[in-house]
Amino acid sequence: HILQDVIRLRTYNIQSLRIFDINGQLMLSVPKNDYSLSVCNFVPGLYILHVVDMNKVIHKLKFVKI
Repeated sequence: HILQDVIRLRTYNIQSLRIFDINGQLMLSVPKNDYSLSVCNFVPGLYILHVVDMNKVIHKLKFVKI
Protein backbone atom coordinates (compact mmCIF):
# COMPACT_ATOMS: atom_id res chain seq x y z
CA HIS A 1 0.00 0.00 0.00
CA ILE A 2 1.27 3.49 -0.87
CA LEU A 3 -0.11 6.40 1.13
CA GLN A 4 0.21 10.15 1.22
CA ASP A 5 -1.53 11.56 4.31
CA VAL A 6 -4.34 9.54 5.91
CA ILE A 7 -5.06 5.90 6.69
CA ARG A 8 -8.75 5.07 7.06
CA LEU A 9 -9.84 1.73 8.51
CA ARG A 10 -13.24 0.21 7.87
CA THR A 11 -13.68 -2.09 10.83
CA TYR A 12 -14.99 -1.81 14.36
CA ASN A 13 -13.32 -4.81 16.01
CA ILE A 14 -10.14 -2.94 16.90
CA GLN A 15 -8.57 -2.87 20.34
CA SER A 16 -5.53 -0.74 19.47
CA LEU A 17 -3.65 0.79 16.55
CA ARG A 18 0.07 1.53 16.42
CA ILE A 19 2.42 2.57 13.64
CA PHE A 20 6.12 1.70 13.72
CA ASP A 21 8.89 2.81 11.42
CA ILE A 22 11.09 0.23 9.70
CA ASN A 23 13.52 0.33 12.65
CA GLY A 24 10.80 -0.63 15.12
CA GLN A 25 10.37 2.81 16.67
CA LEU A 26 6.79 3.59 17.73
CA MET A 27 5.61 6.53 15.63
CA LEU A 28 1.93 6.73 16.54
CA SER A 29 -0.49 5.08 18.94
CA VAL A 30 -4.18 5.98 18.76
CA PRO A 31 -7.33 5.25 20.77
CA LYS A 32 -9.37 2.31 19.58
CA ASN A 33 -12.28 4.52 18.54
CA ASP A 34 -10.19 6.56 16.08
CA TYR A 35 -10.30 4.89 12.67
CA SER A 36 -8.59 7.65 10.69
CA LEU A 37 -4.82 7.98 11.15
CA SER A 38 -2.90 11.01 9.94
CA VAL A 39 0.62 10.30 8.68
CA CYS A 40 1.13 13.73 7.12
CA ASN A 41 4.02 14.52 9.51
CA PHE A 42 5.84 11.26 8.78
CA VAL A 43 8.92 11.36 6.58
CA PRO A 44 8.67 9.30 3.39
CA GLY A 45 9.51 5.66 3.98
CA LEU A 46 8.30 2.20 4.94
CA TYR A 47 6.07 1.78 7.99
CA ILE A 48 4.21 -1.05 9.71
CA LEU A 49 0.69 -0.66 11.07
CA HIS A 50 -0.16 -2.98 13.97
CA VAL A 51 -3.89 -3.53 14.37
CA VAL A 52 -4.85 -5.49 17.49
CA ASP A 53 -8.35 -6.92 17.25
CA MET A 54 -10.73 -7.75 20.09
CA ASN A 55 -9.30 -11.30 20.23
CA LYS A 56 -5.84 -9.77 20.82
CA VAL A 57 -4.60 -10.97 17.41
CA ILE A 58 -2.05 -8.59 15.89
CA HIS A 59 -2.49 -7.87 12.19
CA LYS A 60 0.57 -6.26 10.58
CA LEU A 61 0.17 -4.15 7.46
CA LYS A 62 3.11 -2.58 5.66
CA PHE A 63 2.73 0.72 3.85
CA VAL A 64 4.91 3.29 2.14
CA LYS A 65 4.53 6.97 2.94
CA ILE A 66 5.39 9.08 -0.11
